[in-house]
Formats: sequence, C-alpha cells, structure tokens
Amino acid sequence: MNNQNTVNYLSDTLKVLEKQQKILEDQLIAQKNLEQLIPENLESNLNALDKFFPKLYNKFKNYHLRSEYKLTCNENRQPNILFPDGHYLYGSTPFDECSKQVEELLNNLSFSINTQGITDEENPFCQLHFYYKNKLYSQVKSLCNKSKSELHDNKRRTATSTPLLIMLGLGLGYQLAFLYEKFTPINTYIIEPDTDIFYLSLCVFDYASLFQYISEKHLGIKFIFMDDPESIILDLDNYCSSYGMNLAIKTFYQHYASDKLTEIKNRIQRDMSSISIKNGFFDDILIGMCHSARNLISKTKILTDYQLPEHLKNIPVLVIGNGPSLDDDLDQIKKINDKVCIIACGTAITALVKYGIKVDIYVAIERTETVRDALLSIENKNVFNEILCIAPDVVHPSVLNLFKHKIIAFKANEVMYYSLALLGKIKVPNKYCCLNYCNPLVSNMGAFIAFYLGFHEIYFVGIDNGSAKSESHSKFSYYYDESGNMKKDAENMILNKLPLDYPGNFRSEIKTNSLFKISIRVFEDLISDNKKCANFYNASDGAKIEGSESKHLSDVNWEKYDSFDHNELRDIIEHQKAEKIEVNQYDFNAILKSERYNEIADLLIDDLKHLPENSEEFVLRLEAHFDYLNNLRKEGLVVGSLALYGSLALMYAGLITAIYCSDYQESELETIINTITDFITETKKYYPLTYKYDYDFIKNNIKR
Repeated sequence: MNNQNTVNYLSDTLKVLEKQQKILEDQLIAQKNLEQLIPENLESNLNALDKFFPKLYNKFKNYHLRSEYKLTCNENRQPNILFPDGHYLYGSTPFDECSKQVEELLNNLSFSINTQGITDEENPFCQLHFYYKNKLYSQVKSLCNKSKSELHDNKRRTATSTPLLIMLGLGLGYQLAFLYEKFTPINTYIIEPDTDIFYLSLCVFDYASLFQYISEKHLGIKFIFMDDPESIILDLDNYCSSYGMNLAIKTFYQHYASDKLTEIKNRIQRDMSSISIKNGFFDDILIGMCHSARNLISKTKILTDYQLPEHLKNIPVLVIGNGPSLDDDLDQIKKINDKVCIIACGTAITALVKYGIKVDIYVAIERTETVRDALLSIENKNVFNEILCIAPDVVHPSVLNLFKHKIIAFKANEVMYYSLALLGKIKVPNKYCCLNYCNPLVSNMGAFIAFYLGFHEIYFVGIDNGSAKSESHSKFSYYYDESGNMKKDAENMILNKLPLDYPGNFRSEIKTNSLFKISIRVFEDLISDNKKCANFYNASDGAKIEGSESKHLSDVNWEKYDSFDHNELRDIIEHQKAEKIEVNQYDFNAILKSERYNEIADLLIDDLKHLPENSEEFVLRLEAHFDYLNNLRKEGLVVGSLALYGSLALMYAGLITAIYCSDYQESELETIINTITDFITETKKYYPLTYKYDYDFIKNNIKR
C-alpha cells in the first residue's frame, strides 16, 4: 500500500470511527433522556390506569420486572426492548416498523363474508324470533352476494373501522398511535402474555392520551395477560357478552412474531364458534316466564339452602349422563345400586330404568314438551311415583306433572328469581337455590345439583362430552330402538356431530364438538370453585375434565359403603330442603310492566329509522341500545329487557354484517332495518300475553 492510499485509508477509517462515536454519543444522550422520561411517563400512565382501569392500576402500581428485559435506545434514539439473549423486540427503527405494519394491515383489510355460513335455522315451533331472524339473514346474504358481484378484481372497499379488533401482542404499544390515527377499532381486545412487556410499554408509550381519546369517542379496549388459549377464549366470550353482535365482523392483528401468539390466534379462529350470544331470545324468555308462573302458582316447592344431615352427605352419588360409555358401567351400577344415590340426567333415565336400575333423582333442564315424550317411552310408569324430579322453574309443567315427588329451582340466567326479588317476594338473599353451572347441557345441571345438595363424593358416569366410540349416546336409551339402531328422528341431533379432537379421560383422545367443549369448561369451573367442598371423580370413558380424578367405578372399594334408605333421602330433600313460595297472578302482571315495554319498543324503532352517517357511528348506536336495555333492569323491567336483548343481538349481528359488506347505502340497509323494526312491532302484540305464551299458544296464534 503506497503512502497516499495509506492516508486515504486512515482518513476513511477515522471518519467511520467519528461517525460511530457520534452514534454512541447520541445513544448515550438518548438513553439519559429516556431514563429521565421513564418516571414521568410511568406516573402519567399509572394515573390514567387508576382513572380508566383501576384493576390494572392495582396490578401495576408497585410492579417489579420478573425478567432481565432492558429498555434501551438504538442508534436512532427510539426506545426498544433488549432481551437477555441479546436480541431486540424491534429492529433499528421501531416507529417506522409499527407504522408500516399498521399500513400493511389496513391495506389488506377486507371484510369478506362467507355467505355459506348464513343459513336458516329450523323453526318447528313457529316462533317469532326464528321467523324474523331467518328472514333478515336471507336479506343479508342476498346483499352480501350482490355487493361481492359488483366488486371488480382491482377494486376493494376501504374500511375505516372494525367492530372488534383482536390484537395479539402489544409490544411497546407504538402501533396503537398509528392505528387509532388512521382507523377506528370500535372495540380492541389486546392479548399480551408477558406482563413485563406491558409494564415497559407504560414507561415509553402515551397511554394517558390514548385512553382519554377512547373514552371521548365511547370506544372499548381490554387488556388480557394470559397465554392459555382456553382461558383466553373464555375471557373473550365474557368480554363479548355485552356486544356479542360485534363477533359478526372481527379483525385479527398479530403485532410481533411469537409461536405462542400464533397458537392463540389459531385456536381463537378455530374455536370461535364456541363463543356465542347466550342471552336467550324473545319467545324463549316468554315461554320460560309462562312455565315458571304456572309451576309457582301450582305450589311446586322450591329448592332451598337447608343442609342435609351429615350421614346423608357421605353417600356416594353417581351423576349419570347418556354418553355411550354408560353402557360399559351398567352392570357395575346395578351391583352397587343400593349403596349409591343415582342422579339421572335427561334421557339417561330411559337407559337406567330399561336396565332395571333404581333412580333416586331425575334432572331435566329443557323447557320443551319433547322431554315429556322421552319420559313417556318408559314402560314402567310406576317409577314416576318413586323418583324425585328436580328441574328449573322454566321446565314444561307437563314434565313435572308426571312425577309424584317434584321440586323446582330458579335458573340463574332466567328472569323470574330477580323479578320476584324486586317485588319483595324473596326476602332472604340466597335462601333459594339459583342454578349456576347448569348450562349448556343437562349433565352440567346434574353435577351442580349433586354439589348443591351437599354430597361429598361425586362421580361422573356416562358424561362423555363427546365419544370414544361410533355411538354418541347409550344404546339402551330413548334414541335407539329395540334392535340397537338409532331412531330416524335422532339422527340429525347436533350432539351426534363430533368434528373436534379432545384429550380423553382414560385414553389419549376422543371426538367432541363446540357445545361439549363449553360443557367441559362449565364442569371445570364448578370443580375449581368448589374443590374444598367435594371430591369429584370422572368415571366416564369420554373427555378429560380438569380438576376431577379419573377413576373407573370398578376401581372403587364399594365394600366400605353401606346400603341406605333411599326413600328417607328423597323425603328429606323434598320436605326439608324445599318449600313453597306465595305468589299469585297479580304478582306476575306487575312484573311485566307492559306499558313501559311498549315505550321502549317504540323508542328503539324510532332510533333505527334514523341512519347514522357511517358504519362506526352505526355500531356505536347499536351498542348504546344494549347499554340502554341493560339499564332498564335497574328500574325493574327485567323481563322486557331480556326478551329483546338476545333476539336483537343476533339480528344486529346480521345488520352489522350487511353494513360492512356493502357500500353503506341507506336504500340497501333499509329492507334489513325494516325487518328488525317489524319484529319489534310484532313483539308488542304478544309481550302482554306472556303468561299464555306456551308452545300451544304459539302454534295456534302465530302463523309460520
């Protein structure tokens, strides 16, 4: 190398070193500035949490990092997270990365509606809800198909908002600023499994301004710090309970790469069908009130909190469902019949009686008369004089009337208990049983009844929540004929369809479906919340139920248990753990508040006729309708509020689908809105007739 080249080389090297020195100096200055700003940002954000999210404030006000994450500045002076393994959360330009990520999300955002999933529901009982819902969804499907055909390949609708944004990963929160600047997530559900990352975001991102903006715009935001997909799905289910209609249009946004976040996203997308609107519907609420009123006027006793004698609590109880594995245990159950209390759930009673097994308690949950049809298939009608029937207050009266011994219990998510309490007819809180953990299936109610009665040793038998076999129910039950073939009218039952895999109780895997998975979660909640009060054993060759001990009936030492007087147990439950309540027809009329219901109905109809300017305002207005309906319960209009709530949630879901799949033209939405207002108008005619509104009344008075 000659002298000139050497000089040039040294000069270039010096410039590089000077540049690097400048970068390091800038980084040090930025780091010092960051360290000065952190206390200010943290204080401001904690104050904002205290104002808008007090529970989060309590969680993070004295928070200490659990990991060795460090807030540091790259050469660009932008705060970043340095992980212990040496890699950063973001690249060299975090702000630009987040901005481009949001831009990419919005550029690729489209609400493609799968019209194949918009199908009619069967309406065998000619109910108003299904008639209008089917009509509306047919109109929505037609509009979506029309909108789809009008779009050319190079044309795409620009979305300015989404009813529900599910954000997977929060990071330092920079993307939120860019997102809310260009877009409106009406409800944002943020999943950040790492609380350390959220805490560090409190140090650098301006949440105070964001929360103030969200509050002023009446938007929603929720933070959840979990990494278990099942728990997240359950929480998302609860979060959407108020505005379940927003599930119709949802947007996913994964902020940073993570195998765990990808797994959570895939699970939510796969199991979204188990997240649903569960508030009943108009006809359902009225039928329930009608049945409940008739059962109470007939002086049927109500289950109370009276404690059974200790010697009865120690009797082992078998809660028996109609799963296919029941057939494997029938011989064992028959051998120990005199030593155990048997609670038969739903159609399991038909298999047990047919096999010659004595049932102590029969549990029903459905309000339709088809339950009675199944019971009437039992040839030995004398069993109805021996068995104690325990059912919700909303059960069909003809079911209760089959039994000599019967008790009802208020269903927690129905309206009669709260209505009577508001009237002052229920003066002692918690005296009467409110059925919790009892949906979605009758076996859930059977398990809760066993617990509520006070039994210490509870076994689940034939509660498969799916199937490890080709059958989906016991072959001795009502669903099969004498030759062991499934009856034609049982072939299309939803519980027969088992598309999902699930961990088994005695084997690695079984087949199940979304409804059974909800049932499993309810079992697990019952056990988790009450594990100190009872021992739960799963003897079913079906789905695993966390919290219960897997144990075959044949592995239990039944010799240590004595026979007991089954009639004594029944009589004590019926006569000491239940009592009548004094109510009459005037009480029930006072509950309805029919004039006020008409005012509310007219108010909703009038509001729906005035179309907001854009989709965002429309969703917010529909959300306001549900806030209003919820508030009506405070003034005692419990029945009216719930009668509209569930039906409108499903119809508004259809309306939101139409809003986001079309160009938001008033003429296109008018037909769909008219269907909703026609439904509300029609309910005004039948709401005052609630106590006549049973299945026979619907059949004779409402045309298909």
